[in-house]
Amino acid sequence: MALDGNWLLKDSNGKLVYDVSYPNHYLVDIANQQYQKWVANWIKDNIDQYGFDGVMADNSLYTRADDIFWTASTQPINPRTGTTWTNEEVRQALIQIHTEIKNAIGSRILFCNGINEGYHFWRRYSEYMEFLLNSPFDGFGSEFLWYGGDGAWMSETEWLDSLKLLVFVQDNFLKNNTNRIYGPTCILDLPLPTNCSKEKMATYAFASTMLGTKTNQNYFELSTEDVDFATNVIQPLFDINVGTPINDYYIIANTHVYARDFSNVKVLVNPTSDSFTVDLQGTFRTLDGKLISVITMENYTGIILIRNL
Repeated sequence: MALDGNWLLKDSNGKLVYDVSYPNHYLVDIANQQYQKWVANWIKDNIDQYGFDGVMADNSLYTRADDIFWTASTQPINPRTGTTWTNEEVRQALIQIHTEIKNAIGSRILFCNGINEGYHFWRRYSEYMEFLLNSPFDGFGSEFLWYGGDGAWMSETEWLDSLKLLVFVQDNFLKNNTNRIYGPTCILDLPLPTNCSKEKMATYAFASTMLGTKTNQNYFELSTEDVDFATNVIQPLFDINVGTPINDYYIIANTHVYARDFSNVKVLVNPTSDSFTVDLQGTFRTLDGKLISVITMENYTGIILIRNL
């Protein structure tokens, strides 16, 4: 069907372009209107058949041709122009696909993925805003908001860019749109930094999210295939009764430790390679029951402390 409809992309020599990671997968012409309608109806049929609440359109927020074609066997040609794809053509084609999908599925959720971390968003602000302002999607995810999966911690600046993205999404994309959702994510099964356990990364990402979260329209995901870890480590984090936020995040004086106060807990994150000793200005209980009034925040750690009410 794809061949008969001329949906597949070709290079300047007329050869089909394939994905080098999956050599038997060929790249589709995302701006082909016939294909756009077909994929939208295919999604609708599956939602109707299986009763899903919506669909996740993975890799659908690419802003540039080099992003979407990064695994292409060779440079594909846009059949409408006869030349290589421009960045604007890629963005417009993806927005058109979003529109076709949303028209087909109606009130069901269209959840896109591709704004992976904060510093990437702020570097390409105007390009991503083109999606946020013109696409009808109901929400999007950031797969690498706190950790990129490359074995290296984000710098403090990069981490802070992600925290600012979390706040920006709530203050702009979600605000006054109660049906919209955001999905910050941390994937725990990727190679972790040296001497970093899955538990440390999970707590670090959870605490980082708590610094900026403002609404129940956030769906934070700590992703792992380890069911026991999810049950024994991740779920207890979500079971903490944090209460209500007292303030926005702030930096503790003379440190690079970021904090936020809730009625039942205090959240601390150190996103740097240094350690800092923090006077908590009161007595708190760690999650394992230890009472403390001073804490040393080691490098790249997050912690939730229970108020000693």
